[in-house]
Amino acid sequence: MMSKKRVFFFRALIIIGMLVLLLALVYQFSQYEQSQLPIYQHDLLMIVLKCNIIKKVFAI
Repeated sequence: MMSKKRVFFFRALIIIGMLVLLLALVYQFSQYEQSQLPIYQHDLLMIVLKCNIIKKVFAI
């Protein structure tokens, strides 16, 4: 069994990671929102497609 300290550390790490990711997305969106919303949507689509391609490559 893992010690309580280690479990707490992992939970904290996951929560901090999620917050950083969320802040990065909000910051990026606020920058693109001003004039380039379609470009942002296109970038997001490309990221999703790349993730799917990577998943397929690793699955094979």
